[in-house]
Amino acid sequence: MGDLEDIKILIAFYGLETIKQEIIKSAYLDNKTLNWTSNFLNIPKTKFKCFTKKQSNQQHWNY
Repeated sequence: MGDLEDIKILIAFYGLETIKQEIIKSAYLDNKTLNWTSNFLNIPKTKFKCFTKKQSNQQHWNY
């Protein structure tokens, strides 16, 4: 949560590599956040734990 200024502060404090290492371990990111984070950090979505976890869960059919 936050805006671009908050993200800049996080990067300055933790460093971009630490943030990348930790964000890919996230158990859940909504689709909008996952897409934005993937593009912003230049990390393929397939590297995110939440993406691979979501793909392995069977979805119910909508009738």
